[in-house]
Order: sequence, then C-alpha cells, then structure tokens
Amino acid sequence: MQYLLPYSPDFNPIKSAFAKFKSFLRKAAARIIDELWNAIHDALPRFTPQECGNYFTGAGYGARVIRFCSSTNARRGPYHRDAS
Repeated sequence: MQYLLPYSPDFNPIKSAFAKFKSFLRKAAARIIDELWNAIHDALPRFTPQECGNYFTGAGYGARVIRFCSSTNARRGPYHRDAS
C-alpha cells in the first residue's frame, strides 16, 4: 500500500492558472455580462502554451503535458474563435 501525500495547492496547476485569470478579471472590473465575456476573451490569450506547460512542470508533471500544451489543437482549444 502506498500512501498519498497530503493535498497541497502547490501541486495543482489549475490553482495557479485560475489565480492569474481571476486577477485579470478583477482588474477589468466588468459589471455587466457583456463586459465580463469581453474581459474573459481578452484574458485567455495571455496564457501562452509555454506558460501553461510551466504550470504543469512546476506542479511536478512530466514533459508529456508540455508537448500537449504546445500542440496546435491545445492552442486553438474547443472555444477558439478566429479574430474578425
């Protein structure tokens, strides 16, 4: 039997990314839904594939995650919309 380590937010890459994301949204100070969606749209491109990979590396995940974060599909993502 192998015991798991106690939970730590340091090992959760999502916590670090959401902290940065929430910081952008607070700075935008959007008070209506349309402004909030615009702030979200402006904040997401600030997360580069390399930075996302660094969140996972810092949490102790391996190079396989970094390769995925650098792939074209990961950059576009399911919610990607082309600039118009």
